[in-house]
Amino acid sequence: MKSFYNTIFYKIWKRFLTFFGDIYFATEPPKVKAVHLRKLLEVLKPGQILARKYTYYLDSYFIKGEYSHSGIYIGEGKMIHAIAEGVGEIDVLDFTKDADGFIVLQPPYKTEIDLYNSLNYAKQQIGKPYDFIFNDQDQSSFYCHELTWAALKEGNININPKESIIYASDIIDACEKIYEAP
Repeated sequence: MKSFYNTIFYKIWKRFLTFFGDIYFATEPPKVKAVHLRKLLEVLKPGQILARKYTYYLDSYFIKGEYSHSGIYIGEGKMIHAIAEGVGEIDVLDFTKDADGFIVLQPPYKTEIDLYNSLNYAKQQIGKPYDFIFNDQDQSSFYCHELTWAALKEGNININPKESIIYASDIIDACEKIYEAP
């Protein structure tokens, strides 16, 4: 039986969503400024979650909630997130610099081992493909909030999504807010 991921329908869907996610209509400069990035660098610690928002990317109007993207900070200025090109590492400043806002969240890790397990899990997912069908039951691919949720789950933080798709609001509700830029 032919895998769904090898069908022409999936390949077209993947191309469409990748293209659609890159369309933006900027009517003003991003709202995140250097002062926000300096504060971010002051408060950021490994294991914290960053979620960002955009007002000018077209797909932001179709993603429920204020924050359309999330990732986990692993330390040394790097974070792991999932984008159309797959799960990868990104500099935290590149993750936040062109956004219209972001939030830093502290998950309720109970032990250092829980923190380690979350970070280690996220690192092990690097190179996996993006989950264009948003199936959180299959850990062979990830969309951004699903990756964040799965990493937290490995750190013994249980987040029960309100819907069949995991949104940033599910993660925000389970964590302490450390800092929020515009």
